[in-house]
Amino acid sequence: MNIFSAYTLNIHASPMLVMGLVTLGLGLLVYRSNQKAPAHRHFLMLCLSIALWLIATSIALCASTPDTALMWFKIDNVGVMYISVAFYGFSSRFLQLNRTRSIWLGYSLATLLALLV
Repeated sequence: MNIFSAYTLNIHASPMLVMGLVTLGLGLLVYRSNQKAPAHRHFLMLCLSIALWLIATSIALCASTPDTALMWFKIDNVGVMYISVAFYGFSSRFLQLNRTRSIWLGYSLATLLALLV
């Protein structure tokens, strides 16, 4: 069985896929410029979350069966759960605010919610 038989090309999904890959590339580029900076790590996490959301949604829109689409939409929800926390972490670190406890709490809650999906 061909795994691609469960998908069809959808023109509306193409921009999301491209932007997801561009966002992923941007995050990796920034992270590689200074891997030790906390702000860069949070920016990478933000870009990974956005990329997961966009790429999973793009693939879900190309799915031929409802079950396959549902699986990909559940994966896209995992990416969405981390976007706000990663943005908060990035903003806090970029502004050099000491919010370590609330950042860890946010990531912990996002992980718990992601496991429940």
